This record gives sequence, structure tokens and C-alpha cells, in this order.
Amino acid sequence: MSLDFFDKLAERKVQEAVDEGLFDNLPVKGKPLTFDEPTGIPYAEMVANKIMQNAGVLPEWMQTQKDLEAEQNALTKLRAHLIAENRKRHTKIAYLPADHIAVTQYFAWHTHSLTLYHHKRKQLNSLTLKLSLVAPSTVTVPGLCNVEEEIKAFSAEFPLISEERLAPPSSPTK
Repeated sequence: MSLDFFDKLAERKVQEAVDEGLFDNLPVKGKPLTFDEPTGIPYAEMVANKIMQNAGVLPEWMQTQKDLEAEQNALTKLRAHLIAENRKRHTKIAYLPADHIAVTQYFAWHTHSLTLYHHKRKQLNSLTLKLSLVAPSTVTVPGLCNVEEEIKAFSAEFPLISEERLAPPSSPTK
């Protein structure tokens, strides 16, 4: 006999009971069902989940997912901030001599900022890999980004000021 037969038989029996009014006087009628003890979960896992829930702790994969989302948002904000700051700094130093201290500081800042962005982008990939390892198979994990391609795209929006834009050093008067 097929399972389909048993499904139809069970459904018919339940419908007959409903028609006879056998479910009319149940104490939970009209109230939502609550499942305090989920079925299909091993007892030890259920106890561990309850302890974590009471302590306000998320399972590792959920915490990793939360951290990944926070890092993605932080990286998006960092990128926008660095691009805007780079434009401001370009404006401030565009006509300074190449040997001016502000120009030297700009080059150091630019290098540091690019390194920071690169490091944060790699951290994001690491978190993505971690999530793919600890999350259940039903969780959709974002894909890894190609860090080098991302850095190229970022560098296009975060250009280093060109030497031509800097004013030539002033020559001493004779």
C-alpha cells in the first residue's frame, strides 16, 4: 500500500471526527498551539538551545551571520567615507608644492586607507567562509568577493593625487 492511501485514510478519519463534533470541547480550542518541546531534535541539543535562549546567546552560525551583516554595513560606510575624504584632501593639497608636509601626510594617509580597506575586505571574506562552515544547509550564504577585483574598483574611486596636479616647488629668487 502506498503512503498516499494512508494519508487519505487519516484525513478522512479526522474529517469524520470533526463532522461528529469530537473536537468541539477541547480545552485548547481557539487558542494558538505552542510547541515547548520540538520533535525531531535530540534532547541534549534541545537543552543546549534552551540554555542559550535563556542566556540571550545566539547559536554560532546566527552570531556569525549577524557579524557578517554588521561588517558589510561598516565596510560600505568606510568606503563612502574614504572616497569623500580623499576628494576633500585632493582639494586641499592640489596646489601645494610636492615637498610640502601636507602632501607627504596625504600620501601616507592614502596608503594607510587603501591597506585598511583591503584588510577589511579580506576579513569580510573570512567571515563569509566561516558562515559557510557553521551554518545549516538551509541558510543562504553570500558568495565570496574577488578581493583584487574589488580593490581595483575601489582604487578607481579612490585615486591618488597625480604629481601633475601638485604645484612645482617654488624656485629661490636670484
